[in-house]
Amino acid sequence: MAHNEKLPTVILALDTGGEGTKFIYANANQVQAATSCYMEPQMVKLPHSAIAQLQGNKISVALPENMCWVGFGQEFYAVGYLASSRFQGSRALSKSKVETAIYKALGAIWVIKRKLDLGAKFTLDVAVVLPPCELSDKSYFGSPNYVMIFISC
Repeated sequence: MAHNEKLPTVILALDTGGEGTKFIYANANQVQAATSCYMEPQMVKLPHSAIAQLQGNKISVALPENMCWVGFGQEFYAVGYLASSRFQGSRALSKSKVETAIYKALGAIWVIKRKLDLGAKFTLDVAVVLPPCELSDKSYFGSPNYVMIFISC
């Protein structure tokens, strides 16, 4: 991408609830083509060895929402169907929505990156649904203006 080219912008509305991660997304240039997606609610923490194994097993025929795992800092999680089918993940209902939301949000972003065939860099405008009792936890997501996320395939 040339230095002065504008990055693609994606709009995302995200609900990372205990019943599943639901999101609507669109390329900002094509809002009329907005698409919805659902990921199962399960999530499970993975050891680094499991990540190495997942990277070795290229599951290219599966839908992105069914083969999602994320890393944030030094922690790795299988999210959605992969968590439930391969790692017996739980719904994590004992944790607050905010505690699990960052991993589910990263999973949704990776799914969108794959479905829209986005490059390594893009701009993301996000709206996250939080229950009223957890609104005070919104700072967990970081600065409302700029959050840098690195997502690899």
